[in-house]
Amino acid sequence: MRALLLLLAAGSAAGWQRSNNAAGMPQQQHARSSRRLAPRRALKDTFEARMMSLPGKDELRRALSADGFVSAKAVDVTRAVREICQLQDCLPLAATALGRAVASTTLVADGLEAEETFQVRFAGDGPLRGVFSVSNGALESRAYVGNPRVDLSPQGVAAGVGRGELQVVRLKNLPGETQATTYSSVVEIKTGEIAEDINHYVATSEQREGALSAGVSLDENGAVDACAGWRVELLPGAPQDVADHLIENIKKAATTSSTSLLKEGNTCEAILRVLLDGMDADYAFDVRRPQFKCTCDISRVYRTLALLPRHEVDEILDSNEKIEAKCEFCARTYSLGPEEIRAKLDAGVATD
Repeated sequence: MRALLLLLAAGSAAGWQRSNNAAGMPQQQHARSSRRLAPRRALKDTFEARMMSLPGKDELRRALSADGFVSAKAVDVTRAVREICQLQDCLPLAATALGRAVASTTLVADGLEAEETFQVRFAGDGPLRGVFSVSNGALESRAYVGNPRVDLSPQGVAAGVGRGELQVVRLKNLPGETQATTYSSVVEIKTGEIAEDINHYVATSEQREGALSAGVSLDENGAVDACAGWRVELLPGAPQDVADHLIENIKKAATTSSTSLLKEGNTCEAILRVLLDGMDADYAFDVRRPQFKCTCDISRVYRTLALLPRHEVDEILDSNEKIEAKCEFCARTYSLGPEEIRAKLDAGVATD
């Protein structure tokens, strides 16, 4: 029963994603349909698009079936993903990959302690040149793609990611330990569609049965106007009839677009009600607020320079009027003069 559920659930999660991105979906521009409309303008390409804002707030909601055997969560990270894509000047393909990654890591990170993290890096040979996302238990996320301006719309996210490795890093607090412990895993990229690969990793490495889905919708300017995801788990001890019911609900979910539900003004509860239909579920859980949060600061630049041999740093400073470092996540540029850097390094500030 377990293997069957995992197989069908994972397949349905992929089907849901394909449905979200199917061509011809009325009143929406989904990730796959947007690929056929390339080239599109990224969010930064017009002043009007840059100034657009979205109402509402990002959220994560949870639910539990009445018998306690099925848990579900759904996330709306539209505003966080839109902000990241704007900062990185993403074209539609990169925006879609990045959005799927952020939604997926947010869902997996929910339930961790605030400082614990779940991190993925798709190190594929595709033109996106890698997709990275990390979320912590406080639902603070940051992400980037190696090449946000790649135009490979007709081939889609899988072709953009390519073949290679999915590198997963977990930061966990262990009882009795004063510092968090890092756990790293490397698995083969199975599909390159982001959510399916993360679901496969969680299912096989952590023996957790369920399905994971993420979808992105883009407006006529190529800007993110909806980004949603969901995750369901079959909990230990669930009987066969509950497993069968969940599988049927996931199949039904494959015909429903999570991003369109959000764009119609619904909250994530509408997504959960599709997944837990007929299970007399409890939806009265606290609403959580995911957000984009970059952790870069000037001290990180100094610490990086401090790792280099001093004679190499001096050579760099002698040949440059200033040193610039750009954050991959928020695109902020730090510009430092040689004398300023030397003074900080001499004072040992970089290693504090």
